Amino acid sequence: MPVLSMCQLPTNLLVPVTDLKLSVDLLEKERDFYFSKLRDIEILCQTSEVENEPVSVAIKKILYAADAKESALEEAQAYIEEAVEDEPETET
Repeated sequence: MPVLSMCQLPTNLLVPVTDLKLSVDLLEKERDFYFSKLRDIEILCQTSEVENEPVSVAIKKILYAADAKESALEEAQAYIEEAVEDEPETET
């Protein structure tokens, strides 16, 4: 089956194809925007001053979770709760 150029498409298909291309462009921009935000968070969490803080470790657990079907949120929350419980109490 030959590939048709935009000029060869029937007129009734030209508008839907153009709309789909615009949608794809918008979705790619949105994807890039959020990826950039996540990358900034990752870099921040890797800085030596905060990389071992419970919140940074929990965020990295979420970012690096391998299974897309399961949420890593529960594991990250459990890690923070455990870290808070293990933290020595300070007197004020």
